[in-house]
Amino acid sequence: MEVPLEALLGNRTAAGKAGEGGVSESFGWATCTEEELWRRVASHRSIRGALGILSPMTANKQSAGLAPAEAQGLAQLVDYADGSVVSRVLVKNAAGTVTLFAFAEGEELSEHTAPFDALVQLIDGEGEFVIGGKAVRLSAGQVVLMPGHVPHAVRATSRFKMVLTMLRAEAT
Repeated sequence: MEVPLEALLGNRTAAGKAGEGGVSESFGWATCTEEELWRRVASHRSIRGALGILSPMTANKQSAGLAPAEAQGLAQLVDYADGSVVSRVLVKNAAGTVTLFAFAEGEELSEHTAPFDALVQLIDGEGEFVIGGKAVRLSAGQVVLMPGHVPHAVRATSRFKMVLTMLRAEAT
C-alpha cells in the first residue's frame, strides 16, 4: 500500500532545505510502502524528531510517541499554543490510544460521540466537559469517564492539558 508521508505525519513536518516543502521532498520520498516508511523513519534522526520518536527502537506503527523504559515528564510532552488545541499520540495499538492534549483557553470540541469508552485525566489547568448533557468541571489531578455512544463536548475554561485514553473495545 502506498502511503503519503505527510498523511502519516499529520501536522508535524521536518524542516527541509530552503524552497523545499516538508519531509517527503526533503528526503526525496513522496510515497513509499508503509513497511518502507517505518524502516526509513527508524533510520533518520530528523524524521524521528519531527514525529516525537526518541530512538530507532520506538519507530514502529504500534507505539510511536514514547520511548520505552524512559521516565518522562507528562506535562512537558506537549506545549500550549495560543488559539489552538495541540495533541500528541503517546501510544497507539489495537487495544486503544493514549493521546496528550493541550487546550488554549476558550478552545473547545463540539458535541460528538465515539464508539468506545474514553478516560480523561487532567494534568494541568481546568476544563469543562459535557457528557450526556451533564456538565462536569475538572481540574488538575481529576479524572472522568466518557462512555461510548454518549454525546460529549469539551471546553477550556482556562488552558489545560489532559490525557485521553481511548479503549478500543465496543462499549456495551
